[in-house]
Amino acid sequence: MTKKYKKLTSGTLAAALALASIGMQSRPARAEELEEKQYVIVAETDAAYERAVEAALEGAEPQDEGLSDHNVAVARLSEEEAARLQRLSEVTVEEDFTLSASAAADGDVAATSKEEKIRWKRERLEQAQKALEEAAESAEPEWNLLAVGAEGADAPDGTPKERVKVAVLDSGVDFVSGINLEGYVNLVEEERHLSDVFQDMTGHGTGVAAIISGNGEGGVRGVNPNAEVYSVRVLDGENRAPLSRVVRGIYWCVENGMDVINMSFGTTTRSAALEKAVEDACAAGVLMVAASGNGGGAVEYPAAYEGTLAVASTDARAEISEFSGMGEEVGVAAPGERIRTAGFFNGTVVTHGTSVAAPHVTGAASLLWERDLTKPAEFIRQLIERSAKRLEDEEGCGLLDVGYAMEQYDAFAEQYEEGAPNEEALPENTEEPERFDYIEEDEGYVEGRWIGKVHESLVVNNVGAAFSEDDIKMLKEGAVLPDSEWHDGSGDNPWHGRWAYRPNAGYNKGNKKINYAAVVEMVTTIALKGGDVSSFTGCGEFLGLSQELFDYFKFDISTWYTVNQRFKTERERKHILYGCGIHVLTDIFAHSTTNEKGDRIDHPDADDITKFSRRHKTASQAVAEALDSLRTGRSTDGLDIIYALKKTYLSDTKYHLINVKQYVAENGYGGMNEALLNRVNINFAIN
Repeated sequence: MTKKYKKLTSGTLAAALALASIGMQSRPARAEELEEKQYVIVAETDAAYERAVEAALEGAEPQDEGLSDHNVAVARLSEEEAARLQRLSEVTVEEDFTLSASAAADGDVAATSKEEKIRWKRERLEQAQKALEEAAESAEPEWNLLAVGAEGADAPDGTPKERVKVAVLDSGVDFVSGINLEGYVNLVEEERHLSDVFQDMTGHGTGVAAIISGNGEGGVRGVNPNAEVYSVRVLDGENRAPLSRVVRGIYWCVENGMDVINMSFGTTTRSAALEKAVEDACAAGVLMVAASGNGGGAVEYPAAYEGTLAVASTDARAEISEFSGMGEEVGVAAPGERIRTAGFFNGTVVTHGTSVAAPHVTGAASLLWERDLTKPAEFIRQLIERSAKRLEDEEGCGLLDVGYAMEQYDAFAEQYEEGAPNEEALPENTEEPERFDYIEEDEGYVEGRWIGKVHESLVVNNVGAAFSEDDIKMLKEGAVLPDSEWHDGSGDNPWHGRWAYRPNAGYNKGNKKINYAAVVEMVTTIALKGGDVSSFTGCGEFLGLSQELFDYFKFDISTWYTVNQRFKTERERKHILYGCGIHVLTDIFAHSTTNEKGDRIDHPDADDITKFSRRHKTASQAVAEALDSLRTGRSTDGLDIIYALKKTYLSDTKYHLINVKQYVAENGYGGMNEALLNRVNINFAIN
């Protein structure tokens, strides 16, 4: 047997939403199938790995898996087969289990003419600008940044030598204002269809990322806005993941050069495979930061593994939270109650949990490491632990103090000896932790609750001021619905923001246009009626829309409405369908765009946030414009596209939108912002 068995089934680990859905499918079928489960196999040596894989596959040729270089495999086995493998020397076999995240009035459609909407939009622009100016004058750091001394913390000269790569191993990170996302990978194979703008189905990963690196644009400022953040999506739409997918995520981080991994999830079950992945990451020089858990008992895994910097949660009074996992494994504590962070659609959310405590430490680690990336991870870990403020009645860990760690960096570096405990290398931090009793009880705090009207002026179009938590959830469900409900796999579907039918598409009668501005208007107008299409009789009601497209979308929406009205209220259907319109709106910037030369930006570049990233800024702004229309009972149309471009399409922007000038003109906004639209527009794609 050659070393080719070091590669194992491609897609096996990334596929699992339910454990029974993945495994080594290349094994020959047996005459009598036994009940199988999925197992993770860990071998201590190459030879042991080869023996284990040979036994598990029964000689069949495996496909590439990506974990084999680390002597880790995944297979579907019966209990008898698993027991037989376990008897092999230097081999550990354990069932693949699930880890969970450590989270803690409508009216009729506004009768608005195009002229009236233009006037309204101009007024809203003036109001938004005034709100921004007021927010800039009154903005103060949130209590959690003050508590850890992170407000304004930076390297002494303000110019870090090198940005630190931070992986958010979580539920994904949405492309929202204020988070400078550098890249992402989605390892949840069943949910690979998700738009690059809407990766996060729960908000968990987006909130974590904002605490690490929020730059203030979305109303949240994180510990280190300069961090180079990567989203590694392992948690599914229920904030859960099988062990194998988490392991694969860790190895992805190692293989792609991440410096810090934030793990805001946990399990009470100890796993040899997870422990090995953590050990391998630490050996590769990665700093592993993990939430201690929300069960109020022992520290959960992976935080409890040696080498991981486990983070507990404190409240505003600098006391360990009642829900926080605690034990000798905890290295430091950070704020984890009533923490304001980023939410869906550029909103903010107040939440709690060790999930939001851990990213404070991750942000601090990235900030400290910027000063010299040649320093080992252990140096950063010890500096964070030993610079912490003492907590009353707590001997094992202190409260994160970013300012003191920055202040003592040079002195600690002079005394630091790699591999040594270095207990005396840093003067004890004797400063008393600050306590923040001024936090308002009437702030609308509920885990996952969107902010109240008192914060309405913090950012332009802060949707949290107008929508309930349930409304936001329905909007998000709708924003991904076309990819799951109406996606045909070809990319030609009119739900996906395309400018034209492609030849030979199933619904095509020649090469016909798709006025995406008119499509967005139709979908959002019907949404405002709760999905009831009975009052809409023809395409003439939507300027720029063909009868063929009108019939196409009416059929899809009416079919969906008929099926779902039994268990969806009118309000829910309204927000879900409006989210579908938002999906079309954002997909324009993926599927109707070209580069500056006129070459169409196609897959995989269309969904790559690093390719012509200004597209995603405009898409995010378009969502804000759409939600501003929704809150006042208006549909979204070409005017929202114009205003999103006005705010984000800069002189050095490199992408073009196919037919945008023609389509917004046909949609009723001809003659508006012609100079801008002339720069943005391209009449056709070269390729």
